[in-house]
Amino acid sequence: MLPLSNEDKYLMQEWLFASAVEMATAIQRKAISSHELVTLHLERISAVNPAINAVVTLAAERALDEARKTDAQIAQGQNSGLLMGVPITIKDSFDTEGIVTTYGMPARAGVVPRKDATVVARLREAGAIILGKTNTSELTVHQAAHTNPPLFGRTNNPYDLARSPSGSSGGAAAAVAAGCAALDIGSDTGGSIRDPAHVCGIAGIKPSAGLVPRTGHCVSYGLGTLDTLTQIGPMARYVDDLALALTVISGPDGQDPDATSVYSNGTVEAGLAGIRVAYYTGCGAYPVSEDTAKAVTCAVAALQDAKADISRDFPAGLPKASMLFEALVTADGGVWKNKLSSLALEGGISGSTDLNLRQEPPAADRSATAFCKQISAFKADLSAFFSRYDVLLGPVSPAAARLHDDTPQGYNFWNDLNVHNISGFPAATVPAGRNSGGLPIGVQVVSAIGRDHVALAAAKAIQTRLGC
Repeated sequence: MLPLSNEDKYLMQEWLFASAVEMATAIQRKAISSHELVTLHLERISAVNPAINAVVTLAAERALDEARKTDAQIAQGQNSGLLMGVPITIKDSFDTEGIVTTYGMPARAGVVPRKDATVVARLREAGAIILGKTNTSELTVHQAAHTNPPLFGRTNNPYDLARSPSGSSGGAAAAVAAGCAALDIGSDTGGSIRDPAHVCGIAGIKPSAGLVPRTGHCVSYGLGTLDTLTQIGPMARYVDDLALALTVISGPDGQDPDATSVYSNGTVEAGLAGIRVAYYTGCGAYPVSEDTAKAVTCAVAALQDAKADISRDFPAGLPKASMLFEALVTADGGVWKNKLSSLALEGGISGSTDLNLRQEPPAADRSATAFCKQISAFKADLSAFFSRYDVLLGPVSPAAARLHDDTPQGYNFWNDLNVHNISGFPAATVPAGRNSGGLPIGVQVVSAIGRDHVALAAAKAIQTRLGC
């Protein structure tokens, strides 16, 4: 083969930041091979990962072998997979058959699962090729404000290495933002998809509760009242890719008892004319930066351009969401965290004491009945709000990427994220601007449960019109 010219190299580099949809289409049309795309992304990881530390385990040889097989299948006219030949990465909190899965825990270093998590299996069945695993906060819940597990160390934000990519899906967000993968799969218990996407300038969605099975994720089912907090969703540079990935990974698997056939149309082409949008730039739970408020108003303008019906409003109970979330996750004094660690260590080093999860003080109100009433009333308030509106638009978190040593004190910093872990409503992050230092700022787009397609349609309108 003749060596590539400088122009050809430039054109090849552009594929690093193409969408997964474009990559899949180009592979099927033989405009580029899967092997070329995988090779290009592996070279990109080699070039940028030493600085950002986003990809912590590579499966290079397996990926190249799968790419060669994919190209052979396509040459024979076998190209049915929606993601056939597309290079992706997977957060290291998901089991991956044949690839080391650590959950960020030293005690699990070298552990290789025998079975893929449900979402991983579905992505592979759709033809996606896994390049490797991305860094995560330990068990996704320990010191999750950043991605700095004891096993692999900290991940840096691609926009500023002195800043955090947030957590716990910080490795996933940084890898996608830096062009190391077309998309990744994250998990979100209190904002762990949406905040990393926000500070790294990409898109991400926490889907409707029950839409995507959690089987094979380190925070799975069987945690009682905490079960519905954690949801699994895609992270990508483009909203269209979120919709495509959701089409692949959604639906019950016969194992996760909370995974149901929640309705969600995969298309994001729905018109927004007449869609009722409520927006707010701050609800009072925590002061937001001027740049954050400006990003929201820019997103509002984009939806107005799409002929949406705009009102300034937010649910009455929204400012108290973080207090309710804190009470929920601390109600048992941290027993659920140690249950997680015990389950995770079953495949690791027996008797390891590497993981010392912080014990939370028990919630002040120990009455289960009173607590359940609070949760029910809170959800009822949100449901009533979404009977009047189709979309809620607001901040993701109060500011752009924080410095590595800047960890907010108190749950109220995450109020606008926590609320939708409690509600179970689909919540997407989409880039909507930059701060004065050039750091990306996202906005959060929320719709009622089962209407993920509406949130994605609004997010796409924002991304298309703002070009962020």
